[in-house]
Amino acid sequence: MLGEKIGEISGKIIMQRVLPNLGGDPKIETSFQATGSVLDTNVSDTGTYWTVLRTDGTQYGEDQGVMIIRDGEMATWTGHGVGVRNKDGTATYPRRALFPNHAPTMVTS
Repeated sequence: MLGEKIGEISGKIIMQRVLPNLGGDPKIETSFQATGSVLDTNVSDTGTYWTVLRTDGTQYGEDQGVMIIRDGEMATWTGHGVGVRNKDGTATYPRRALFPNHAPTMVTS
C-alpha cells in the first residue's frame, strides 16, 4: 500500500486568509469542504491547511481535518508535503496523510 493512491476527494474552498510569515514568502491558510472516496468508502472531508508559496515555484504545507464516513464514523487526519504550482493556476500536491484516530470502516489488513 505504500505509495499507492488510496482515494480521491474534491470540493470547495470555504475561507482563505493571508498569515504572517517571518520567512518572507507568502503564507496562505485555506479551509475546505469536500467529498469523495477513500479505500472505496464514500467520505465527507472538512479541513484546514496552510501553504507557503516559495519563489522557486514549490509550495510547502501542513494540514489537519476530519473525515466523516457514510455511517457517521469519523477519522481525524494530519498531513504535510511539498507541491508545485501548475501553469493553469492549479497545484499538484502529493501528500502524506496520517490518521491517528481512524474509523473502523477504513481499517485494512
